[in-house]
Amino acid sequence: MRIAISFVLLLITTFYAANCQESLMQNEIQEQNISHNRLDATVFFSGNMITHNSYGSLICGGVKLRVFMWKRISFDSDLVIGKEYMHLGPGIIGIPIALLGAGFHYVAHDNESFFGFLIIAATVILSVEHIAYHFPMSGTLELSPFVSFLRFKELDIPENNYSHSNASFVAGLELNKYIKRFVISPYVEYNISYVGGLRGFNFGINAGYYFPKRR
Repeated sequence: MRIAISFVLLLITTFYAANCQESLMQNEIQEQNISHNRLDATVFFSGNMITHNSYGSLICGGVKLRVFMWKRISFDSDLVIGKEYMHLGPGIIGIPIALLGAGFHYVAHDNESFFGFLIIAATVILSVEHIAYHFPMSGTLELSPFVSFLRFKELDIPENNYSHSNASFVAGLELNKYIKRFVISPYVEYNISYVGGLRGFNFGINAGYYFPKRR
């Protein structure tokens, strides 16, 4: 419990410091107004507190990739690893999102290519596995609810003779604070396994760099 409280305090302090830093910068630069476009991307590194209903909490680290497909909708994928724990949201990992449009064009002009259609359909399904909607709160702040339908999770606790490997559903909320190209994103989420009932609240912070698509 003390670890969880300390972690929450760290998130609040980090987010407050980011806001203070931006306030100091306002005397030198004009406040930015975030506007996303298709294929804008952000790469994050994360610190995470993973909790479970019967097995306490774990501190983990991870990476996350976000790609915008519309102005306010992004597809995300992440990988989080810690002692005795790992989860993977496949999302857009390894999927050539930029070629989706070309794929649909190909299918539309080749009705006999049913196998090609199945490949494109599977690509779309995997891409929207983790989807987020971004509500603008100000020129540099977004509130982003998200869901993940197919997160693969593995937990192994030898001292309890417990091992769990299954897919789970996730719903959460994230704040995205932009400071020029840097993004600070604290989040909280609830996850529950489709089989076995393993569930819990996770929270943490993502720190990343925003890559707008070349216009």
